[in-house]
Amino acid sequence: MATNLNSELNLTPLLERIIDNPYGVIVCSIVLFLVLVVAIVFFIAKSGILSSIREHQDHKIQRINDEIKDQEKLLDDVSFEKYKNKFNII
Repeated sequence: MATNLNSELNLTPLLERIIDNPYGVIVCSIVLFLVLVVAIVFFIAKSGILSSIREHQDHKIQRINDEIKDQEKLLDDVSFEKYKNKFNII
C-alpha cells in the first residue's frame, strides 16, 4: 500500500456537485446558519451577560423577599394588635 503523502486536498469537484444539486445550496445555508447560531450562543455565554442577568434577577427576588419579611414584622407589631382581625391574613 503505497500512499502519496504529498497529495493536495481538492474540494472543487465536491463543491461543484453540491452547488449543482438543487438542495445543495439550501443544505449549505442551513449548515452555515447552524454554525453561526452556535458561535453566537458560545460568545454570549462566554461574555458573562447571562450571569449578570441572573444576578440581577436574584437581587430583585431578594429585595421582594426582604419587603415581605418587613411587612410581616409590621403585622406582628404590638401597636397593630387591635387591627389584626380586620386584615384577611391566611
